[in-house]
Amino acid sequence: MNITYDDLMTYEEDEREEILDGKIVKLEPSATAGHNRVGVRLINKFSNNPTGCEVFYETDVILSKKDRVRPDIIVVCDQNKIDSNGWVHGAPDLIVEILSPSTSGRDKKYKKKLYEKHGVHEYWIVDIKAKRVEVFLLTDGRYELDALYEAHTDQEIEIMTESTRAEKVYKFTTHLWEDVTIDVYEIFKGW
Repeated sequence: MNITYDDLMTYEEDEREEILDGKIVKLEPSATAGHNRVGVRLINKFSNNPTGCEVFYETDVILSKKDRVRPDIIVVCDQNKIDSNGWVHGAPDLIVEILSPSTSGRDKKYKKKLYEKHGVHEYWIVDIKAKRVEVFLLTDGRYELDALYEAHTDQEIEIMTESTRAEKVYKFTTHLWEDVTIDVYEIFKGW
């Protein structure tokens, strides 16, 4: 079934789903505990932002007449993009997708291209299995990998050379707020 924007405005979903290029894509019924832990920790960090930008979890984002996504986390600084239903129309300033087995490929490829095309300034791909955060920034209309942050086990750190250990960065900020620090070990703690 192909869905258009007009259909979307009257469409009532039965389950968790997105609409990508006019096609309904089912989402997992619920996230794992690890997925939720990481999401809540990031939301808590983002919610302490000094700019008044709003942070949402699994909120509908209308990017085009054929694309409605429901990212794990979004940050919107322009209040005019938020309608009375709480849906966001247009590109959020930041999108975070936390990978799960059923969405990993789509988040890394299709949605990355979709977000790039629609002008999402910053896109994070969070891999809880690998304990890794990839940060992409939109530069001249294209995503470039800005940084890769990884949490390592004590055993992994032990076998690293001094120079490799010195190169690793564990604390970072989003480009929206340089005074909100994210510690990769805090994000993945207990996972």
